[in-house]
Amino acid sequence: MSITHRSEQPIQAVIFDWRGTLVSGLDPHGWTREALRRSGRERDDHATAALWQAIEMAAGRPDRLGGPHVDITAALHKDTYYAVFADAGLDTEIADALYAVESDPTYNPFAKRCRQVTAGQ
Repeated sequence: MSITHRSEQPIQAVIFDWRGTLVSGLDPHGWTREALRRSGRERDDHATAALWQAIEMAAGRPDRLGGPHVDITAALHKDTYYAVFADAGLDTEIADALYAVESDPTYNPFAKRCRQVTAGQ
């Protein structure tokens, strides 16, 4: 059985939550490991786990990094992440590396494909 709905107005846009729902980036240990690598620091299992634990504790419950409003604007997103990094006691170098990895489309297949399409590839 098929249900058809006729609308007087055509659909102009569809909005959905894709990040973390339809598309996932690096897992927490991959994220921290890559940030440690970029900042030239030890990135063994102990170092990545310790960094993730510090971030997770600072993010709190409910998780400030996964909150429903963190992605409303680019400025709010960045401010939220850097506030968590500061609360975790992280220095600027590792905070910048973490945010760079978080924002890197290489680790986000959806963003990577969008960049390719808009670049005409």
